[in-house]
Amino acid sequence: MQFIKSFKFVCLMLLTAAITLNGCSFNNTYINREEDKKDGEKVTNKLFELIKAKKYNDTFKLYSNQFWAVTTKDKLLELYTATENKLGDLDSTTVNKWETRRVVGTNPSAEYVFAYNTKHSKYKAVESIRLVKEKDGSIKILAYNINSDGFFK
Repeated sequence: MQFIKSFKFVCLMLLTAAITLNGCSFNNTYINREEDKKDGEKVTNKLFELIKAKKYNDTFKLYSNQFWAVTTKDKLLELYTATENKLGDLDSTTVNKWETRRVVGTNPSAEYVFAYNTKHSKYKAVESIRLVKEKDGSIKILAYNINSDGFFK
């Protein structure tokens, strides 16, 4: 009789553990790893390369669907044109600050934030770029912002 009670108890504990584990998620979070920075920089470097070459339409593929949900291609082209007209051609870029957060596991995600000091032919700027890793594994631009006193001169 004792054996049956013990057996029921063990079965109940195993069932409880199985239900609990089934509802759990296992993730590892990595903050500011160099390898993640390099992955994000592949996209930002490509963006700046295309902007320097004035191949603005070719930049569209670098942006996420979430970006396009709030910005039109015409608005982005206006930003590129206004930047070129006011600040001049893009000469150089230097990473000023960067942060990455990558989660690996049952709920994966990755976010990358870069602030670049950029030098244009007329004025300097700080350009901020936020990226995300999409479900297909590609890294895309979620937000792009340019700050410069040159816009007001």
